[in-house]
Amino acid sequence: MSKLDKISQFLPIRFRNGDRIQQFAKKCPHCDKTVSATHMFGIAANINERVLLAAQAECPHCQFRFPVTCVITAQKRVLRVALPLWLYRMYIQMLSRSGQKTPPPENASHQATAEVAPSSAISMEQVTTAVETLGSYLDKPIFAWIRRNGLIYDFERVCANPATEQLADDECLLEAGLVYKRRAAD
Repeated sequence: MSKLDKISQFLPIRFRNGDRIQQFAKKCPHCDKTVSATHMFGIAANINERVLLAAQAECPHCQFRFPVTCVITAQKRVLRVALPLWLYRMYIQMLSRSGQKTPPPENASHQATAEVAPSSAISMEQVTTAVETLGSYLDKPIFAWIRRNGLIYDFERVCANPATEQLADDECLLEAGLVYKRRAAD
């Protein structure tokens, strides 16, 4: 996936429930006219039945450029992601390379699914947070780091589906859908 692909090249995207997204557009924040996917360049990927989209849009009416970062659910809800475009694009590329793009086969047995234990999320009350934020995800702040049980964890990535997120031994998941990685000892 090149970061300069037209978003319209990724469409239509089909979900397992049979619904599909055939077109996508956003309003230009400068002139309030509609900007279609043919005027957006970036990446889009269907990961865990959610379309993650990170693109730079250029309004054909006023030539104003603006970032488009969002998640589109299988129910066609568009959720804004308040991460910088470069960071969100990198996150989508990382997920696509790690193989999370491919959903599990629909004929997989229940036993095989049960072997993958979902990660348990921790609540905000169990951590101390940094004052510095890096942005927000689903209207929740992304703290630069957190402290848990005397250890410091730095922000690593957002998690589109916390119920199925697989964590490394040095990672923790906040209820807000944010993954933090334990800082290496100096």
